[in-house]
Amino acid sequence: MPLQVPHYPLRDVHAAARTGSLILRQRAERDSINLGYFECDIAECLLSLTEENFRNTETYIHNARQTECDVYHINYTGPSGDADELYVKFSFNGWVTVYSFHLRRR
Repeated sequence: MPLQVPHYPLRDVHAAARTGSLILRQRAERDSINLGYFECDIAECLLSLTEENFRNTETYIHNARQTECDVYHINYTGPSGDADELYVKFSFNGWVTVYSFHLRRR
């Protein structure tokens, strides 16, 4: 099996997160609110991502438009103080567009 690497460089994702250049898709916004995360908390989580958290790149198709999304799994201490096992999926084009932000499903 070939070694997978992130489609988007984390240094670029981190730079965008640092400046608050985030777009939350509707489902990601709903799920993050349900977990008690605000946009600034999501940005902090993105800043803590490392290549070791990377899982795979997926193709997301919406309205006949194709976008590559990187998927990460991370154990992150959220705003409640609890350690959350998160599934985070996003794309990057100068802004980080978050498609999924929820607890990991097993």
